[in-house]
Amino acid sequence: MLRCCPYLLQAWLDASLDSSGKVQLRAASDSKLTAGLAGVLVSALSGLTPEQLLAVDGTAFLQSLGLGPGVVAPSRASGAANMLASIQRRTRMLMTQLPRFPSLLITSNCLQPQGTFA
Repeated sequence: MLRCCPYLLQAWLDASLDSSGKVQLRAASDSKLTAGLAGVLVSALSGLTPEQLLAVDGTAFLQSLGLGPGVVAPSRASGAANMLASIQRRTRMLMTQLPRFPSLLITSNCLQPQGTFA
């Protein structure tokens, strides 16, 4: 859950790395406006490398979107900045993420080593 404005809204962010090492984002919210802002961030930032995403200057990026003052009122701009900060935190975690388990896949027919620890 993210703090997106003076009210506590529910917003969900998911960040993952695809097979080419690029960041893929998904987001949702119970607020239509917050969901829209999250969608703009997801659309603009998905497909970047982690290094490119971490180099994004939040203030300059939000201004470059050219959204009107009604959409980016101070509280909404703060929410969008919080979402961007959360995306960048999650991206940093992806860059240091340990390999995922299981390292041994067990089926009824065989044992198959997989992953880094196999």
